[in-house]
Amino acid sequence: MPKEKETKVSKAKGKAAAKTETKTKKAVAKATKAAPAKKVEPKVEVKAQKKRVKKDKDAPKKPMPPFFCYQKLRRDILKGEKPTADNTQLIKIMSEEWRGLTDE
Repeated sequence: MPKEKETKVSKAKGKAAAKTETKTKKAVAKATKAAPAKKVEPKVEVKAQKKRVKKDKDAPKKPMPPFFCYQKLRRDILKGEKPTADNTQLIKIMSEEWRGLTDE
């Protein structure tokens, strides 16, 4: 009978040892397995924001574009001709007239 107990105990120890051995083998295999190649995105450099240059209050202004000069002169005349026309209609009329003008 003592042999039977020893064999049962040794078998139990053998199974437990085999389980731990397979677990360690799996862990080692998992750790050494090559990780899939990750896509490396290029780093985007963030530029420092430039400080705005303060405008000189006494600096001369830019000249008004020719179309604005034309509108300034023509608007009052058109309002007299078409008093019911709203601002968008007046601008459409003036822009059509401006396109029709030739270089003078």
